[in-house]
Formats: sequence, C-alpha cells, structure tokens
Amino acid sequence: MFIKTIAITAAVAAVAIGAQTTGLVNLRTIPGEIEQLVTVQQRHIIVGVDITAGRENEVPKDFRAVQRLLENAEPGDKIEIYLIDSRSESSQEAIFSVQMPEDEGPMGMALKKAKKGAQQSLSECWDKSINKVLGDNHLVQQTDLFGFFRFVSQKEEFRKSGSPVLILFTDGQQVGDGFNFEKNIPDKNDLMRAKEDDFIADLRNINVSLAGVTPTHAITNSHWRRLQAWWRGYLKEAGVDNISITSERCIEENSHKSL
Repeated sequence: MFIKTIAITAAVAAVAIGAQTTGLVNLRTIPGEIEQLVTVQQRHIIVGVDITAGRENEVPKDFRAVQRLLENAEPGDKIEIYLIDSRSESSQEAIFSVQMPEDEGPMGMALKKAKKGAQQSLSECWDKSINKVLGDNHLVQQTDLFGFFRFVSQKEEFRKSGSPVLILFTDGQQVGDGFNFEKNIPDKNDLMRAKEDDFIADLRNINVSLAGVTPTHAITNSHWRRLQAWWRGYLKEAGVDNISITSERCIEENSHKSL
C-alpha cells in the first residue's frame, strides 16, 4: 500500500456529533458534502473507503467528500484513510495519514498552504491506491465490513483519543464470514448469529457514520432500507451511542437519531 504522512496546520471537519466536556459538535446537512459549523475538540478520524464491486460510481464522490474534510481541517486533529475490501482486518495499511499541528501560522497563511498540500497529497495517494484499481477493473467482490470494524476496534491510539470518529463510505452489503447481504436481507437472526460468532466489534465511545449507503447490486428499496436498519442494530450492539447512516456524504446534527 502507498502511504503518505504530512504535518499540516489544518483541521479536519467533524463528521459525527459527540458530547464532549467542552460542548457539542454542531453539524448541518449539505448534500454531497460534509460540513462543520462548530468544532470544540481535536479529533482522530478514521475513514474507510469501500472499493468492492458495485461502488465504481460512488468512489469518486467519496474522494470529493474526503477532500472536503481537509478543506475544513482544525488544528490538532488526525485523519487516516483505509480501504475496505475482502481482507479488511488482516491486511490493512493506511493509504493516507495526516497529523495536524496546533499552530495555524501567522495570518492563517500556513493553514492555507497546508490545506493545499494535503489535498494534493491525497490526490496522489488516491490515484495510486484506488483509481488504479478502478481503472484496472479488478475490484474485489467481497466486502468484509465485520473485519474492518474489528480492525478499527483494535487501534488503541484511536480508541483513547479525545474524540474518535469513524466514517465508512460503503453500500453496507457485507459479503463473507458466512453472510451475503447482497443476496439476502439480514434480519434479527443474522444479528444474533453475528453476536454468537464474535463478529460484533467493541466500538464503545466511537462516533460512527455510514455514508454513501446506496442500493448497489440491484437490490430493492425495501432491501436497502432494511439493510440500514440492520446496521443500526449492529452498531448499537457494538456499544455505539452516536450513529449516522445515510445515502448522502454528510452528517446531520443529532446524527445519533433515526434518519
């Protein structure tokens, strides 16, 4: 995997609401973007990009959303980007990582320069790690979302940060570990089986957003809606209090409430 780490005097847009000692992160919805009105605390943000078959038309939208995160960067925050595929737990390395210093520089000029450099670096990493895969038409068929959640849950630095935020750009269609959400609508029995087989990760104290959840692989609207409801149940079992599941690449204020 290609990884590039840069230090920037920038800030990352908040993507999930969270009650912090300094107050609430207040967000509003703008279709196709992730927007921040008020930020009160440094965050550690992990972004997972689903590059499995069916999302070819969605990945460019994911890229624009991540660029928006950089555009709205805040000092002291950290962003990491990982890929979601058939080996989301056992074979992971960040394709992009940014650590922001706290000093924005005089007159904000350092911040502007840092944002531009970060966005350019992201473009290079995206081309080498994602666009090449899309162009070669070698998209992975299986989507290991369970594995990605387990991978994230084991990152101690992330879990112990002041405000951990997890964003997944995905269609939500888990395939693997004996499940196939493309062909079968998941139900409460699948949730019970996932719990019994230890496929539910410990995500307590992490704000989680599933964004760009569109009905790929020709599933029906009913299948799509019930899929979103199933993941809401999964995340509650995982201990997540603040949950956002949406087809947009945005986070609403009070995103933990039902959409």
